Amino acid sequence: MKRFAALILAAILCMSVVSVASAQTFRKGAFGSAVLKIQQYLNTAGYGDITENGKYGDATYNAVVLFQKNNKLKADGIVGPKTMKAMFGVTSLENLPGIDGVLRVGYTGPTVRAAQTRLKNLGYNVKPDGVYGKQTQLAVVAFQKNNGLYPDGAIGPATMTKLYDSSAIGVPHVKIYRTLRRGSSGGEVKTLQTKLKALGYYSGNITGYYNADTELAVILFQRDNALTDDGVAGQKTLSKLYGT
Repeated sequence: MKRFAALILAAILCMSVVSVASAQTFRKGAFGSAVLKIQQYLNTAGYGDITENGKYGDATYNAVVLFQKNNKLKADGIVGPKTMKAMFGVTSLENLPGIDGVLRVGYTGPTVRAAQTRLKNLGYNVKPDGVYGKQTQLAVVAFQKNNGLYPDGAIGPATMTKLYDSSAIGVPHVKIYRTLRRGSSGGEVKTLQTKLKALGYYSGNITGYYNADTELAVILFQRDNALTDDGVAGQKTLSKLYGT
């Protein structure tokens, strides 16, 4: 009976150890990529000048205590679920943004928000809400395609580096043109006639009126450029004509 009780106690202790491990707490003496990420966050947030070495020492402890005090958390210097939530917006190591150097669908927090903001500033369709969802994934894929990167929709080291590089390519600017057709008039028609004349398609006067001669010139231009030859100067025709 005593032996059975001892076995039960041992099992309970073992479960407790597993439970503590799964709680994912970081304290003095801890080391690894998670600690490095905590140090990077604390430095970025202005909580000290910590050596980013992945080792949880006194400097990291002091910075964590200050962070906890400022965020009305228990100032014990231990990064548990509540402190991690305040820092990164998540409580689980598996979802800690960039813990393996890669941001992907399901991650949340300021690191994700910063990447989303950068993508938005480059013209990509994404909302900087700190949640790496489908919209962010699609924006990343578009960014990767435009910048010659493998379009996997995840922000790994290569994508991250390019994203913040001054040479990063954003969404190409496309000018929206008003559709012009026979009967249209105004400055836009004058511009159209002038361009067509310069290219040798139009030989009439620059009148600003979309007449039969202008329509014919547009048709000839469309045929030469594999466009629908309807004589209507729409978005595709005008973009091709002006090179925008």
